[in-house]
Amino acid sequence: MQRNRLFVSGVFIVLALFVIIHFLLNTEIKVEFETYFKSEYYLKFSAILIAFTLLNAGILLLKGSPKANLMLAIFGYMLALEILFDLIGITLPNISTIATVVLLTAAIPALWIAHSNLFDTVKLSYKGLVISLLIGAVESLIPIWL
Repeated sequence: MQRNRLFVSGVFIVLALFVIIHFLLNTEIKVEFETYFKSEYYLKFSAILIAFTLLNAGILLLKGSPKANLMLAIFGYMLALEILFDLIGITLPNISTIATVVLLTAAIPALWIAHSNLFDTVKLSYKGLVISLLIGAVESLIPIWL
């Protein structure tokens, strides 16, 4: 079981690093002062924030941390809510197709692992579920509120 946990966490870490590198290579970061006051500028950083959440979840899973399931759920719901808000038009599409596909291939197993407690870390509670949903919603909507 430990080898499976190490393998899955390694895959999550590699996928997160892929998305982070893809983001850094394909995103233009402007240093113009007026762009800092536009929500579109902050929306494009959603992909890297979600990727860093996956990286953190992978590292916690690698260590066998009791917080791994919560972080996996936060990652999964952040991505799910980001996609949902893009589809219904609350936010503009801000994650590239490649990054979305890569993150989605990690989000589905991450949510399954988090809810099934597959690697016997700490079972995700209802409080953890609500927290992960709230963090996902805030991460997706906060650039609009700025």
